[in-house]
Amino acid sequence: MVGRPRATSYHLDTSQFVRALFDANSDEATLLELAACGHIDLYAEGKSWNAVLWLAMNVFKGSWTPAELGAMKAELPINFR
Repeated sequence: MVGRPRATSYHLDTSQFVRALFDANSDEATLLELAACGHIDLYAEGKSWNAVLWLAMNVFKGSWTPAELGAMKAELPINFR
């Protein structure tokens, strides 16, 4: 788009991604909020999502169905590569 600056982008590694989701007071959570508002672009590797899936399935057993976890991934303002 002409005249509109490109959003700043950040890449989160797996530990930063986990902090963004589970520590509301972290800098990573602030980045997640900014991405949700459309102020920045966030990127993470697909293996980071796999780590969160493993954590959710082993720590929070029975809390979410696979469909709910898939919906959660789709709603996150993160581009997985």
